[in-house]
Amino acid sequence: MENDKLKSIWKTIPAQHRSDIELREMLKEQNHPILNAIKKQAFVELFAFTIFLFCYYTMFDGAKKPLLANISLVLAISINVFHHFKAYRLQQLFRSSENVLEDLKLFAAKLKSHQLETVIAKTIFIAGMCFFFTNGIEFTSKKWWTIGLIVIIFIIQLFLLNRIWMNRIRKIKTTIAEFEKA
Repeated sequence: MENDKLKSIWKTIPAQHRSDIELREMLKEQNHPILNAIKKQAFVELFAFTIFLFCYYTMFDGAKKPLLANISLVLAISINVFHHFKAYRLQQLFRSSENVLEDLKLFAAKLKSHQLETVIAKTIFIAGMCFFFTNGIEFTSKKWWTIGLIVIIFIIQLFLLNRIWMNRIRKIKTTIAEFEKA
């Protein structure tokens, strides 16, 4: 009985009609909250990494480090920044066609591979940073313990990052399952 009452109330609510222009404006990139968040994060990191790359050579003794350490640092940062822009493009290019269910399935598969790429990019970033900053250091037992603690923190970060992506993908798969039930 409650279900019928709810349906009748729903039918009495007037539909808001929007013009094609209003709908196009709503779908524009600058009005999309997910794209805006990804864009902000990518530009903040790009700005921070750019400043870091201009300063690391003198401030962190990049001039005294071997060429391989410098290349690994620049490569690790570049991969991380490139990955942010790839995430932006993944979200930007998602468009639903007439078959929303198939589009969501395809998007979930893309997110699954993007999850793996994210973990790999962060691992490369961490490895490049560690290689650069530990290069040329004479290790004592205290420094080994510090490195061990840093590695544990990085592993926890990677675990949490992977869990965040798994939750995002699980939500989309739940939505897909709900579509399939209906």
